[in-house]
Amino acid sequence: MSATTAAPALPAKIFFLREWRIAKKLTQEQLAEQLGMHHTSLGKYERGEREPGPPMIARMADLLEISPGDLFRDPKTPSLDGLVAGLDASARAHITRTVKALADSYR
Repeated sequence: MSATTAAPALPAKIFFLREWRIAKKLTQEQLAEQLGMHHTSLGKYERGEREPGPPMIARMADLLEISPGDLFRDPKTPSLDGLVAGLDASARAHITRTVKALADSYR
């Protein structure tokens, strides 16, 4: 990337627990109970006031029946795996190279 070209801005929100909880039609109280915590603690995770560690992210994802990585994308946005599922190996390889180059532009 040249000195005059700025990297594209990353989205401000990177953790979508609240959106996934709502998409799965769970209340804050229901998910909090399943996680063994008070709903106010879950609210802190949802608002970004508290950051879950890897074990908690795995538990949240498991209860929401999604992969841990899905918590880092809005449920309204399709996953890359879902977008390329029906493509042949050559097309998937091309997309992988393109996405890698795009990700590298953020570094």
